[in-house]
Amino acid sequence: MRPLETGPLDDPRSARPAWLRGVRRTLGPALRAHLRPGVFAAAHRLGTAYARWAIRVGAPPLPAGARRFPERVARLGGAALVTPPPDRLVEARLAFLLVRALVHRGLAGGAAAASRGWPPLRVDGQEHLEAAVAGGRGAVLVTPHFGLPPLVDLLLGRLAIAGVAGGGAGDESIDVVGGAGAGVWQRARSLHRLRGALAGGAVCVLLPDVKAGRWVELPFLGGRLAITLGPFLLAQLAGCPLLPYFATCGPGATAFGVRIAPPLAPSGAPGEAVAVQAGAALVRLYEDEARRHPEQLLAYERLFGGRPAAPPPPA
Repeated sequence: MRPLETGPLDDPRSARPAWLRGVRRTLGPALRAHLRPGVFAAAHRLGTAYARWAIRVGAPPLPAGARRFPERVARLGGAALVTPPPDRLVEARLAFLLVRALVHRGLAGGAAAASRGWPPLRVDGQEHLEAAVAGGRGAVLVTPHFGLPPLVDLLLGRLAIAGVAGGGAGDESIDVVGGAGAGVWQRARSLHRLRGALAGGAVCVLLPDVKAGRWVELPFLGGRLAITLGPFLLAQLAGCPLLPYFATCGPGATAFGVRIAPPLAPSGAPGEAVAVQAGAALVRLYEDEARRHPEQLLAYERLFGGRPAAPPPPA
């Protein structure tokens, strides 16, 4: 089976439509400071309408991240993933990518500022997070490169829980560098910092679907997904609960959602075998979410030809 591609899809030869260039060049700074609920819904409608028009007339170019998306989903999902017709999937994908770009811009100013005036954040499973950090304990939150992972910052801010994000080098949105692209000593220092944060009662947010450190490939839909064991081993070392979560864009971007699953509790003595069990449990939950929101797969894929919204893991 073919491994799942989690890296960017960048096609510099494809021209960007004039309206997309205009949004990126002219409206970007303004949107950072003036995001409101209607902006997300408007971006969703704009992406859907533009993709539908471009497909119908067959002339205006579509970003590669939307145009080639049905092919990529078909390869990774196979018969295990039922999706809308290709044209509808392209529409939904472009709408999602525009909303994702706005979310990243809005959160660049901090979760406290972003939480004012945004669409409702619907939370399922908040009790699992509250129980995990009760009594000053820390917790490890894990999620794949799917949907809108940074939305968990809004929930942590609402609950006044300190959060530390770990990730690859070069990602401005992370606090601790220790994933893909980090050297051995850098990963060791990052592990020490993350364990210290957990000991202080903080929540560490990690995206494990990368090839970094010790990793394994696990069955996912019609292919295989790389999962690094680092976050699962970290939770074991720190003696902290490990909770999967999924953050998604709701229909029409009129609401966002965060779903927190109960802590993973694989059987057996701590070690790599237990970490692999936990990784497999996360992947099974991920499959369910992918079937509900196929347009939000490969969430760190590039929309424009330049820099992605957040650095993706290496292939």
